[in-house]
Amino acid sequence: MYIESNTIEQLKFKTSVGMRIRIIREYLKNKLGNQFSGNSVANRIDGLTQSSLNMIELGKVKSVSAEVLYYLAKDFGVSYDVFFNDFYLQPNPVIKISTSNKEKEKKNQQSEILISDDFINPLEENEFKINIKVSKVASNGDYQVVLYRNTKEKHDNRRILSLVAQVIHSMNSQDMLVDQENYDGAGSSDPLIIAKELISNSMNNILVFPWNDGSSFVQTENEVHEQAINYTKELLHFNKRKEDAPNE
Repeated sequence: MYIESNTIEQLKFKTSVGMRIRIIREYLKNKLGNQFSGNSVANRIDGLTQSSLNMIELGKVKSVSAEVLYYLAKDFGVSYDVFFNDFYLQPNPVIKISTSNKEKEKKNQQSEILISDDFINPLEENEFKINIKVSKVASNGDYQVVLYRNTKEKHDNRRILSLVAQVIHSMNSQDMLVDQENYDGAGSSDPLIIAKELISNSMNNILVFPWNDGSSFVQTENEVHEQAINYTKELLHFNKRKEDAPNE
């Protein structure tokens, strides 16, 4: 998640460290809920009370210790530098918020396995539909899903193994077509051997290849999709700002 440009403008013109702390915390509270209320943040940081945090945010503390700033930055999931003027002197400053751990903790606290009388245990099944996901991956690790498809019919592990081997073989072939001179085919394991190992682990080592609860998985996918939309809007806005910026 990235802080939106209008909020960055506020941070840029608020030269008080305390005000920047408040703006970022309230932004996170608006996006992620009361886990970023003043009381919640203070409770997570040793030696910090809600009252002292409030005094810092109001600018009534002349010098905030480096230790407190470090732990606030860590709790917010931002760089330590975002509290200081120098960060905003760079052209088009971008603030990335790493919130994955907090979101996972929140989901783990809320999730419960409810098994009803008509519950179907996937460990007792022998045939499954197959889901294929294909994504484009950018240099920075960002990715864009271009295919998400399920088979219409169920298939046993033998057929799933065959499909996995075909996918691995196809990916190896694509790499070879792009860079045939440097492609080390001899260094690549046999796709069938890899597929056999993967399917064997999915059957016999399921804590390495765990089952996801279907409804929770779909909900998480939908939330990730919403985050992706917001992130893409920020990317588009960032590009527009670059295009509109005067040439130096």
